[in-house]
Amino acid sequence: MGGETLIRMIRRRNAELPVIIMTGYSEYIPQEVPGRLIVLRKPYSLSALVHHVRALLPRQETTADR
Repeated sequence: MGGETLIRMIRRRNAELPVIIMTGYSEYIPQEVPGRLIVLRKPYSLSALVHHVRALLPRQETTADR
């Protein structure tokens, strides 16, 4: 099963679920995959992964934000 097929199966259950695809193929860009999607190309740093995960997660208010 390819990444696009998996994304389509997941999105049938939850269309709003954000997805990060990690690939070693520099030219890989999913075609016609709706929703929030990030393509992270290998090799990637831990800080890049953390940055993208944080960008996709809903922001939670903390006591410092008040």
